[in-house]
Amino acid sequence: MTDRQVSPPTRPAGRDGFYPRRVGRWTVTAALLALTACRDGCRSSPQGQDSNVQPPDSGETASPETGDSTTSHPAAGALILRSNSGGGCLDLIDYDSGVTLESLCLGDIIPESCHGLGDDGLARCQAFGVLYDLTPQRERLLLVYARQQAGATEHLPGGVLSLPLSNPLQPEWQLMEMAFPKGHALQQHCENLNEELDDGLPFDWLNKEHKQCFNAFPHDIALMPDGETIVLTDTSQGRVIWARPPVGDAAAEIIALFDQDLSLWNDSRAVNCLQLVQDQGHTLMLLSYKAASDEESGENDGRITMWDVTDPQLPSLLWAWPTDGVVAAVHNPALWETDQGLLMSYAHSLGASDGENEWAGSMGLAQYSYEGIPEYLADIVLAGGNDGEDMGFVRDVQIVPGLDKALILDSGCSDPNLASCTLPARMIEVALDIPSPPSLGGGWDPSHDQQSFQPARVIREFNTDNLYYPFDIDLIQAEDQGQGLRSLVGWDPN
Repeated sequence: MTDRQVSPPTRPAGRDGFYPRRVGRWTVTAALLALTACRDGCRSSPQGQDSNVQPPDSGETASPETGDSTTSHPAAGALILRSNSGGGCLDLIDYDSGVTLESLCLGDIIPESCHGLGDDGLARCQAFGVLYDLTPQRERLLLVYARQQAGATEHLPGGVLSLPLSNPLQPEWQLMEMAFPKGHALQQHCENLNEELDDGLPFDWLNKEHKQCFNAFPHDIALMPDGETIVLTDTSQGRVIWARPPVGDAAAEIIALFDQDLSLWNDSRAVNCLQLVQDQGHTLMLLSYKAASDEESGENDGRITMWDVTDPQLPSLLWAWPTDGVVAAVHNPALWETDQGLLMSYAHSLGASDGENEWAGSMGLAQYSYEGIPEYLADIVLAGGNDGEDMGFVRDVQIVPGLDKALILDSGCSDPNLASCTLPARMIEVALDIPSPPSLGGGWDPSHDQQSFQPARVIREFNTDNLYYPFDIDLIQAEDQGQGLRSLVGWDPN
C-alpha cells in the first residue's frame, strides 16, 4: 500500500450526539439515576465446558389459589457485562447484588472453534471486547475473541461473533477470514495463503506473512453510524480495520485500514481499544495504543489519540495525549457526558508502577471539550496504594451514573506467561471524587512528577471465582436493555 496522506487536523465546534462505548447507541448522562433493586440468580460454569447457553427457565409457577400457571420475574436492574478473557466467557452480573446471573462461554456457543483448553490451562478462545447492540430492528451481542490451538499456546487467527439475543441462542455469523480490496498490496498474497491453509498448511503465528492476512489478535470493536460497518483493533499488528460483516461463507470485506502505511500513524503499536462518538455530523474515534515501538524499551509507552473518521479513507488526526510523555500501557479510554462537561476516563494499566512496584495500575481522569485536548485531573489509586494496597494491571474502568462511584477491572497480571507476577484478578467498586485540575500533564515516568495520585475508598469487591485476566466491563442501565438481554438473565422482559 502506498503512503496515504490525511487531511489537515480539524475540530468540530460542538456536540450533537454521543455514543457510549461498546453498549449500543445511547446517550450517557451523569444525572443521578436510581438503580432498581435486583434479585439473586444462578451462576453457570465459567470455563465454558458445562455452562448452559440457553436463556433461563420462564419462571412459571402454579398459583396457590387456582393451580393455574403464572409467570413471575424479578424487575430489571442495572447489569454489568464483563469479559473474562482467560475463562473464555462473558459474565452478566447484577450490579445491585453483585451476583453473576449468567455466563456465556465461547466454548459452548461455537465449540468447533473454541471448545477445550490451551496448554496454559486457559480457554482456547479468550474473550476480549464486547458490544451490546440494541436498535429497533435487532438486539445482539458482538464478542471479540482471540484463539489458541487446543493443547498448545500457539495462537490462531482471532474473530468476532455476532450473537442475536433470541431463544435459543444461535450465532448469526463469525468474522474470521478477511478479503482485502482489489489492488491492495496484500490481496493476492492473502488469497493464495488462504488456499494453502485450506489445503492443510499450518497457520504460523510467528510468521508475519501469515498474521497480516487475518485479525490475528483482536481486542475491541465498535460500529459506524450505519449500524453495519464494523471497526476492529488488531493489537498484535498495530492496525485498525473497517469491515463489512461476512455473508454466508464469504470473507468479511475490508473497506479501510489504519496501519503503518498511514501518514500520522507515527509510532502507534499495539492499538487496543476504541470508542466512536458523533459530533455535528462527524464520526470521531477515541483510540488507545499500549506501545510506541516494537522494542522492549517502548513496550508500555502508550498514548490516547482522537481521529476524525467520518470517511475512514480520509482520516484526520485531531490530537495525541498526553502532549508530553506517555501513559503506561493504557487501555479502554472513554468519554462521559456530565452536567459539568465531558470527562475522559482511561485504564492506566501501569500508571502507579515504578522501579519497585512493577505491576501497580491506576484509573486516569481528564476533563475534555471538543474545542481542545484533554486536561489532566488525577490518577485514582486505592487508599493506602503505593505503600499498601495496590491494584495490578488495570484493564478497564467504568464511571457509575451519579459520578460518585467507579468500577475498576484489575486483571492482576498482564498475561499468564509472567512468572514474576502472581497478582490475582479482581473487580472492585470505589468511591469517586472528581478533583480540580492540578496543572500537571498526566504523563507517566518512574518519578510520577506529572501525575497526581488521589486515593479512593473501596466500597465493595465483586466475586472473582474463576476470573482470569478480565478485559472489559460495561454497565447497562435497565432502561437501556432490550427484552432479549433481560430474558437471558431471568428478569422481567417488559
